[in-house]
Order: sequence, then C-alpha cells, then structure tokens
Amino acid sequence: MRFPKSSFLFACFAALALASAHAHAQTPDNPNLAYCASNVAADSEYSGAYSAYGAIDGIVPPALKGGDDGKVWCVRGSESKGNANFTLTWDEPVDVST
Repeated sequence: MRFPKSSFLFACFAALALASAHAHAQTPDNPNLAYCASNVAADSEYSGAYSAYGAIDGIVPPALKGGDDGKVWCVRGSESKGNANFTLTWDEPVDVST
C-alpha cells in the first residue's frame, strides 16, 4: 500500500516539532519527564523505524536530510487522518508542575 508523500511528510514534521519542543524545554529545574516514562505509545506509527520513542529520545535530526529512521516518530497520515494519540505512562505519579 502506498501513502501520499504529503501525509508522511506532515506527520514527520509534527513529530520533529514535538521532539524539538521537548529537547529545548529541559533545564536542571525543569527536567524532561518523558525520559522517565516507563511506557511510550502511539496509536499510529509509520513503521518500527519511526516508533513513538523517537519523540522523546532527545535526538532532533535536521529536517528533510534523511537518515532520521530510529530518531523521530512519524504516523501513517492516510490512516490517522491527521490525528494520532501519543501516550506516556509512568510507574508512579509524577509532578508536572509545582
């Protein structure tokens, strides 16, 4: 099955934006809690090389340079219709704001 290139690229851009936001927001007083999640899941992943883990691993490759498999999360745009659920789970409650 082939998917429109525009759907795939949109999903990759969205994943890169999410990863970028997490990577830049981390400071000693504001740790990236995603790294501590016991489970990372999404209801859509383009393939095993573009799993949900790629959204929280702290790796933000250059856009449109290729070689980003294993480093970003992408959804199957034609199946997700522009919507995808991304879930982080922790073994114990975490404080996200004080």
